[in-house]
Amino acid sequence: MSISSSSQSPPAGEGPPADPVGAYLAELDEVLDKAAVAQVWSLDDARVQRRLGAVLAVRARVDELVSRLVGEVDDRDLGRAGGASSTKAHLVGSYRLSGGAAAGLLTRPGR
Repeated sequence: MSISSSSQSPPAGEGPPADPVGAYLAELDEVLDKAAVAQVWSLDDARVQRRLGAVLAVRARVDELVSRLVGEVDDRDLGRAGGASSTKAHLVGSYRLSGGAAAGLLTRPGR
């Protein structure tokens, strides 16, 4: 199993992110590019276990940020404003999520 970068280049004419969240995500994307090529096969058993725990903790933090951003999209009704029938339809159409994944994001605790 490998990790591939799914980062997208900013649209033409758009420079670096002007907001703190965008800047942090750009930094995170750079770090993940490095982690994606890390040779995990070279880790001993104990380190594999520790690194798995660490990456799952990072994933939980990213999931929390995703949840907050989806919440803002939903609260602001940005899906309908963009022509979608619902926030779920917006997530499916704009971000290529499955219907189930989109629904899951909208029913997370705290949402």
